[in-house]
Amino acid sequence: MIEKMSKGKSTKEKSNIKAQALLDKIKCLSKIKKYEFEDERNRKLIIEHAEKGILKNGLFTKRTDGGAEPVWFKVSVDGKYLNGDGWYGFINPPILVPDGTKRIIKDMNNNDIETENFKEDLENVIKLLLIMVVK
Repeated sequence: MIEKMSKGKSTKEKSNIKAQALLDKIKCLSKIKKYEFEDERNRKLIIEHAEKGILKNGLFTKRTDGGAEPVWFKVSVDGKYLNGDGWYGFINPPILVPDGTKRIIKDMNNNDIETENFKEDLENVIKLLLIMVVK
């Protein structure tokens, strides 16, 4: 879906589309229940809030310098903010995750190489991004 929406767009526009999609996804999930999950160390991560824009002195504003809008998640880990305020921001976040299947492609020397196939999965992207940054 996002890949189709991004076709023919500039890098900045693509980044903004992805940021908005992740923000919309977490806001949708959070309406259903408090969004929480566990990482590989069995720590409980809770996404308390999500926003898009520039974070300065605890407030969000629209970016005015022409750059891509970051998407932000406020995350606690076992009830604590590991980085002080709990906010983690991402510019031009990925939207694809491995789908568990592989395919064969050719390298520069025409040798076969096995590589992952990917799928769009915003919920898992959010989890993977946050698990990476709260280590």
